[in-house]
Amino acid sequence: MRRPIEKEGRVAVPYNTLIKPVVARLAAEFRIAGGEPAEALLIAIGLQESGFATRDQIDAGPQVIGPATGFWQFERGGGVRGVLRHPASRAPARLLTMETGTAVEEDAVWRLFATPQGDELACAFARLLLFTDPVALPAPVPAAEEEAWLCYLRNWRPGKPRREHWGPFWRDACNRVAGSGAPAPVAGVAPSTDLAALADRVAQLEAAANAAPPTGPAPADRIPTGDDAFRVPFVLLDAFERAGELAEKVAAPLAGLAPAAVTIDFGPNARAADVTDFSRKVLEDIMRAAGLTQVVVSSTARGPADQARVMFNNLEARGVAKEKELYGPAGDQVIDTYDAAKRAGQDAAAIKRLMTEKIIEIGPTRVSRHASDPRVLNVFDVAPSSVARPAAFEAAVRSNQRVSRFFKPPEDPGYHLEIPQPPTV
Repeated sequence: MRRPIEKEGRVAVPYNTLIKPVVARLAAEFRIAGGEPAEALLIAIGLQESGFATRDQIDAGPQVIGPATGFWQFERGGGVRGVLRHPASRAPARLLTMETGTAVEEDAVWRLFATPQGDELACAFARLLLFTDPVALPAPVPAAEEEAWLCYLRNWRPGKPRREHWGPFWRDACNRVAGSGAPAPVAGVAPSTDLAALADRVAQLEAAANAAPPTGPAPADRIPTGDDAFRVPFVLLDAFERAGELAEKVAAPLAGLAPAAVTIDFGPNARAADVTDFSRKVLEDIMRAAGLTQVVVSSTARGPADQARVMFNNLEARGVAKEKELYGPAGDQVIDTYDAAKRAGQDAAAIKRLMTEKIIEIGPTRVSRHASDPRVLNVFDVAPSSVARPAAFEAAVRSNQRVSRFFKPPEDPGYHLEIPQPPTV
């Protein structure tokens, strides 16, 4: 069973030997914010869940473990599954699991957490679970006790919350992280922010795992290859997830908690009125899922002149060949008009006028879906420069079934979203 509650500050917490170095590694290698806020939560949650005294929730003998394992008490079909599948945590979770020599499979990871050899991976999974939360981590100060408690509830969903124990544990955690020194090193890949190199490392580990000679019957949990084997740059791995693979806690946030506040701003060439209430709600949901508080809509519905202006600017910046990769035959005619006028030495104003005339001649909606009626198909762009967490944003958009089409750089200069409107909009 769980260890008895001890007085503040008397529990042996593996802070400098486990929590701090693991948090530092995730920050260095995967750009997952480290520091005292994450460390304090991991200490307090570990104290709340296991007291750092047991890795097995119920001591029922050597042959029986669980239902939760590890210092942070992850259940096989709950926390383990969520971290392995969530778009924001899936890639680092797989890489770190493979480095332990463990199959990237829920049961294998869950069983590893029940052993001392699984402590580092269990700590990493606990930090990754917090990383999937769209709400910012609370400050590591005693005054943030309630905010930290709500964070714990949202992410761990304890069956018996034991609120009376949290206050002493949170204060203990805050005291431990205050003025702490440098973390001890953790074995593994050398710290790096080269995401392409990390992608190569994932591929190498998977190839080695799949190429290993069998010692018996072929294992059922062999790491998959093909479309599920990380064949794209690391920053795009998150986009592999689809709506059905989102962690349950993101799809159904804790009842009674107010959603995180988000702000949608509009650039000088975008009209707020052109983004419907329905589309705003979709974008706000995407922002919360990605952990974003603010984005800028850079472009909305366009008339012929606006469409000519946008195409002209992109042609100037990217060139004819690149822009022809984006448009169909109708758009290519407008691009050809630009190219011919440019070669003839006409100035920008004249070229834009000729492009506008060509768009009107062809039909605006045949050139760009931005010319669609926003009450039927709402089309807008989000400025990539305003998105603080690109990979998480891309994954959240792809996982939202209300978005019918989505383009991103380098396919499109901006994040291009198309949202069909319900009949009542």
